[in-house]
Amino acid sequence: MYGYTMRVAQDIETYHALHRAVLGLVGYDYEGLVLHFAAPTPQGFELNEVWDSKDRLEAFNREVLPAAVHAAGVTLDPAEVQVTEFSPTVVITPQSYSSDDR
Repeated sequence: MYGYTMRVAQDIETYHALHRAVLGLVGYDYEGLVLHFAAPTPQGFELNEVWDSKDRLEAFNREVLPAAVHAAGVTLDPAEVQVTEFSPTVVITPQSYSSDDR
């Protein structure tokens, strides 16, 4: 498994716009994604994901993310993004929950 935390110095509405765009392109069931959650921070927002492999994330970043960024009308300046990688030891997801109905 492969995981990362991305800290972005943009408001949470940027995340929501990008998330809606991703859902419009691929829905909730993107192959390889194990866990996804995001939260606002004082500096912007934080995105946390676990994938079954780094290769699957890289495929998503090539195949889906550019189209989603375009569809959302947002920009992600690399200077505003900080990524920390990690190797999950255990991930438990006993049920699915979405807060998208806000």
